[in-house]
Amino acid sequence: MNFKGIAVCLFFFVLGSCLKAQDYVYPALPSEMWGIEIFKEQEQQMVIDESSFMPQGAPSIGDTYARYEQNLDLFNLYNDSIYIDLPTEDWVQMFRRRARTHAAIYKENNKNLTAVNKFFAAGNVPDQAYDLVYHWCAHMLYNKVYDIFLCEEMVNLIMPHYSEIPDDEHLVLCYLMQGICFYQCYRMGESGSEKKSLDYFRKALEFSNDFARFENPLNRYYLLLAYFNIIVLHTQRGTISMEESLELAEKMRSILDKPESRKILNQDKKLAELADWVTAMYSFRAITAYISRGEENPALRDQLYALYCDAKKEIGLKPADPTRYYTNLEYDDCVIEAYMGHITWDEAYDKFMRLSEHDPFIETKKGELIVKVHYVYNIYSCFTELLDKTSLTFEQKSQILKEHIELAYDMLPMLDYKVYPYEIGQILSNIICDEKAHRYIDESELVDFMFRPFVMEQPTTFVHVSMVADLSRILATALVEYRPGFFIGVPGYETTKDVKAKKDELIEFIYQAALYHDFGKINMPTIIGNSYRRINDHEYGIIKIHPVLSARILDSNPVLKPYSDVAQGHHKWYNGKGYPYSFNNRQSPYFSIICLVTMCDCMDAATENISRNYHSTKTFERLMREYDDAAAAQYHQALLKFLNTHPETYRQMKACITEGRYSQYIELYKKYIEKHFLTD
Repeated sequence: MNFKGIAVCLFFFVLGSCLKAQDYVYPALPSEMWGIEIFKEQEQQMVIDESSFMPQGAPSIGDTYARYEQNLDLFNLYNDSIYIDLPTEDWVQMFRRRARTHAAIYKENNKNLTAVNKFFAAGNVPDQAYDLVYHWCAHMLYNKVYDIFLCEEMVNLIMPHYSEIPDDEHLVLCYLMQGICFYQCYRMGESGSEKKSLDYFRKALEFSNDFARFENPLNRYYLLLAYFNIIVLHTQRGTISMEESLELAEKMRSILDKPESRKILNQDKKLAELADWVTAMYSFRAITAYISRGEENPALRDQLYALYCDAKKEIGLKPADPTRYYTNLEYDDCVIEAYMGHITWDEAYDKFMRLSEHDPFIETKKGELIVKVHYVYNIYSCFTELLDKTSLTFEQKSQILKEHIELAYDMLPMLDYKVYPYEIGQILSNIICDEKAHRYIDESELVDFMFRPFVMEQPTTFVHVSMVADLSRILATALVEYRPGFFIGVPGYETTKDVKAKKDELIEFIYQAALYHDFGKINMPTIIGNSYRRINDHEYGIIKIHPVLSARILDSNPVLKPYSDVAQGHHKWYNGKGYPYSFNNRQSPYFSIICLVTMCDCMDAATENISRNYHSTKTFERLMREYDDAAAAQYHQALLKFLNTHPETYRQMKACITEGRYSQYIELYKKYIEKHFLTD
């Protein structure tokens, strides 16, 4: 086998070992489907004169969302520019321009969107205004402006209006979009969102009997997508039973087989293609869902396998179009046939390797991956399943992973962030949680292994945690010297003598705990790394999950597990308030370290002048005055008293957040971006 085929398969192994099969499933969006041509035709025919229905002084809805789309393109352009090969000083100057541009984008977007929201909240909104927001919500989807929380906000503006009428023609897309939004929230860790997602998709399916009666032909596309997202996506995830998915699939077929439906499908070839695709995808994917869910029902298994064989016979396993979900079916077939006992796992593995060696969709061209991210998503799960069950030795599998982890990190930055803002974060967050990978990574390699994916996704957050780590080390070093009793009670440090004797280990522990405290943010890139508008309450609720997600990542590795309490507690105040509510920082044996890292975390966030577009930067002196005012409730008084009475430590920490911040960005550039990610 040539190196290309081996490299491709190993890339899939590296990623595939990170997730269970159901984690590869992501929602199908209108922009990925066949209805886009109809939408563009409808949009071209629209003539919108807002002055004819909007009251005097009202904000322009069209201008607001059009500017938002333009600003987001500019925002992403500057994000991509950090991977351009520049001399170090030029790169730093570019990053400063990026900060100024992002701040201006945040200000403009926030002003415009706030004005629109206030207009709708005031009441007496013309019907045409609701229709215009509906249009722009669809426009963003079809133009791949994937800000799901803005779409949720837009749907929340218009859905009550259409529900009151009621207006089925507009509600189908509203329900579809809410289903997609809550599903993505579920993937980011929000408890209960999977049920909300399922409920909204079911609401859309309540209009099934209107399939042939819809005035807007796009609603038929939306209805089919709602079906797909339930019977394929939620079945794979395990949100619904296999039996219920079979019932829904049968219901869908009966609707599509009605004479009035067949007539429409015969007239609309794209719709017919989508209908065939939805039906075929369930037949192909139901058996893989059964396998990944660990079901034990031989009769059901045989029924699902029969569906699979019928679809394989009718459609085949090698569609030529790489943009559709079922391009990976040949790879799935290796796992399915081995699972059914028709071939051995070694035979399936060899077949997979031969397929990948000649796969035209997995290659690079001018530094970019031809393959789309969902193609990668679905294939690597197959390879992991196969590799784990082959007769290869543990040492051979270990060597494969160890040698080619670099390959995965090299390929991932080529994926289109704008089109896949959630998928890449999902992949990366699970790479660093992978228990298999952690078994083969030495402690000396662990920081690079964990942080290179973090830099790919959120370079500014990487600088933040580096800053917090440096601040924590400065403060911890001084405390060990002058107030060693502060750390008594930390595991392994029962007396001041212990603190003094093992001071290097303690300071390094505090530094590492601070460095890893925000790892949960990697799973929520669009609301943490992209401050291009003010977040809403739902987004803030998602953000508050990140300490728990950080702890979950650290708990996946025995070496990192001791840092878990600091990660969970860094948003808890000295008095025990804050989040997550389930974690009691005051009862943690690491309470003193949590208090130290919490103060340093807030110190960097409040003085950040590059990536946090949503606040005015504070000076170190002003921040310390505010700390003194909040000491009793928020911060450990002993820490504040120490800082105020030790001028040298005060000076060092002030220097760290001023000239030290750009030093961190230069270090980021030289260590990670310049070395690993720059393009010609």
